[in-house]
Amino acid sequence: MAAGFVDGQTLHDELGGASGVSTPIVHQWLQFWNTVGLTNPSLFAHVIAVIETLVAIALILGVLSNVAFVGSALLSIGIWTGAEGLHLPWFRPGQTDLGPSVGYIFASLALLFAAAGATWSIDALLARRITRARWLFSPTLAR
Repeated sequence: MAAGFVDGQTLHDELGGASGVSTPIVHQWLQFWNTVGLTNPSLFAHVIAVIETLVAIALILGVLSNVAFVGSALLSIGIWTGAEGLHLPWFRPGQTDLGPSVGYIFASLALLFAAAGATWSIDALLARRITRARWLFSPTLAR
């Protein structure tokens, strides 16, 4: 984590894309995240770091795979719509993509629908012991 982000020095640059967006609902969404982030920049940065770390650990170890895949997609949607401001405006000269978070959204959902983590994961061990919450585990184990 960059010290400028944690101290709130660069947070306005990261979340300050609302001024360049004229669509009311998108402008309000971006302004909301700017307000949330700037209220307590250090807490905001640390909460995001903890969430990203938990998602990464869950994806690597295959723990609660369904939750990890959906959580990863939601986190990516939040980053894309908040920090990246949907990469608006979409029609500026030289724009070639919508940002990396869009790819992460599709990758997370692809892992969910491909039943990734069903074989060599902690889910495989947990599914034998916890039968009531099988829907939290990898899709093939949820049957």
